Amino acid sequence: MAYGIFTSYRSSVMKSECCYLAYCYYYATGEGVTVILAIAGSAYRAERLFKERADQFFHRGMAVIPLEDSEDPEARYALSLIPDPVLTHLKKNPTGTTEYCSELHYNLA
Repeated sequence: MAYGIFTSYRSSVMKSECCYLAYCYYYATGEGVTVILAIAGSAYRAERLFKERADQFFHRGMAVIPLEDSEDPEARYALSLIPDPVLTHLKKNPTGTTEYCSELHYNLA
């Protein structure tokens, strides 16, 4: 239930055509999971931002989607990792003026 409320809030925050999400999950046995996220005002810029920040090894696993169409469970989870203040700034600022990129690693050992 809490996940549904959380997801609904994030969906309402991102109701405009403002952003695209480029993301990749990399799972390695004994190492955990690395999640790389990039948000920008266009699909092209989200992809470029991701590729500028992430090692070339991760490029082949990258997916780029509009945030409004985040029905894929992996995309919805990636969206849930983005801090609320970032989402608020992305919505408030004019399209293309605010970008976000992060790399998270979870040690699952």
